[in-house]
Amino acid sequence: MTPYYDPLFFALVGGAKTSPSPFPLVLRDPVTGEIKRTGKTNNLDRRKTEHARGEDTKDLEYEVDKISNDPDARTGREQIIYDQNPQAQSKNGGLNKRRPIGPNNRRRDELMEAGKGL
Repeated sequence: MTPYYDPLFFALVGGAKTSPSPFPLVLRDPVTGEIKRTGKTNNLDRRKTEHARGEDTKDLEYEVDKISNDPDARTGREQIIYDQNPQAQSKNGGLNKRRPIGPNNRRRDELMEAGKGL
C-alpha cells in the first residue's frame, strides 16, 4: 500500500508529515475505487503503518484528501466525506464506527461550512 503524498502537500505543511491538527484521509478499495473508511490523522506515517497492519485495512489504498491549515475546515471536510460515502459506515458494511462530528455538536454548522471551503 503506497500513500498518496503530493509534493504541494509537504510544501503547505512545511515538509512535515505531522500536524498539531489532523489531516482528513480516506481508505479506498484498489479494485472498485470505493471508499471503505474515512478518518483523519496528525501523523501520516504512523497512521499509514497502523492501517498496513490492520486486518481490515491492510489491502486498502491510503490517501490524504484535502490540505488546509484550518482545523475546522479539516473536521468539516471529514464529515462531508463521511456523509458522501454511506458505504463506509459500519451499518452499511464499511469500517467507520463513528461520525466525525456528532449530531448534537453545537459547532456542527460552522464546521460543515468551513469544510465546504476546501
